[in-house]
Amino acid sequence: MTATSRPPLVSSPLITHHWSLDWDVRWHVGRTPLENMTIDEELLQSCHDTSRPLLRGYAWRQPAISYGFAQRTDALHEAAGQASVALVRRPTGGGLVVHGGDLCYSLIVPRVVIGSMRELFALAGERVRAALRHLGVSAMSAVEELRHEACAAGALRSDVMVGGRKVAGCAGRRTRQALLVQGYIAVMAPPQEAMRVLPDRLRRQIEERGTTLSESSGRGFSPAEVFAALQRSEDVIHAM
Repeated sequence: MTATSRPPLVSSPLITHHWSLDWDVRWHVGRTPLENMTIDEELLQSCHDTSRPLLRGYAWRQPAISYGFAQRTDALHEAAGQASVALVRRPTGGGLVVHGGDLCYSLIVPRVVIGSMRELFALAGERVRAALRHLGVSAMSAVEELRHEACAAGALRSDVMVGGRKVAGCAGRRTRQALLVQGYIAVMAPPQEAMRVLPDRLRRQIEERGTTLSESSGRGFSPAEVFAALQRSEDVIHAM
């Protein structure tokens, strides 16, 4: 694991312009972990030059662990199966994420609208920080980058920190026509049955380096409440 410092990603005026676009906003509930990953994959593959940029939010109906498409998780499969915890591969990269107390969101954007993953990461980070400010939580972007097999224990410049600990992260994937960012915001503590699937070392590092909105603010939030702050629009499509 190495830590590096990098300059800011992109300018705020460019981020403001991107978020002022005509976004298609969707809130999904009741999907299985595999269905949620499949939906994002299908949305990415069907996105073309004339598609509207899309923001999708969803919560988890069961404890789960997602992992990046290039990660090896052979050692976790037996423990996850015994604990009835879903283990699902994301179409994006990044590290392990424990789900159940978090809000997840996806940004799917034609490359004629936002051409680089760097810009889309910056947009995601800025929108999350703005949403947390709206909820009364002071947040900042990560100062140093730290690669780690568990997302909450590492950091990228687009990640969001509260009190020096990570509360939100994201990972991306690109095709010839579109970009996808999948992100999470830790709203409440992750389910213990899912945390126990991980090796003790990873569990300790996640608990030490990560936090949740409820822990850091002393207030209770729901994933739906956080998504309402994130979307910055009342034009929500309830895709049930």
